[in-house]
Amino acid sequence: MKELGKISSAEFGTIDDYPNMIGLQLHFALGGGTSAIGDGGIHTVNISKSMWEGKAKSHRNAYAFLALSAVLNVLTEAKVYHVSQLKNKPVEVVIEGNVFKSFRILKEVL
Repeated sequence: MKELGKISSAEFGTIDDYPNMIGLQLHFALGGGTSAIGDGGIHTVNISKSMWEGKAKSHRNAYAFLALSAVLNVLTEAKVYHVSQLKNKPVEVVIEGNVFKSFRILKEVL
């Protein structure tokens, strides 16, 4: 199901209950503000030292780069320079089984 809405909050940092996860966290107001959903941390990466020991250590930079590239893509699509400027940008959010699946910035509305 697709829902129209806007970004109600945009933050870059760690996830409260998961301090090893860092990245962009978005929340969306849907249906004129009658409902809300978060992005589930899709633009975050685990930076714990134990996660990156051994073979996985060689992949650390690639995962961090992918997470930052995703942030850059969101900023570019929204035509902004700072995460704080994402607030109130119009979006289309895809929800499957009451779970956040994806979103896109409505560039045609900007």
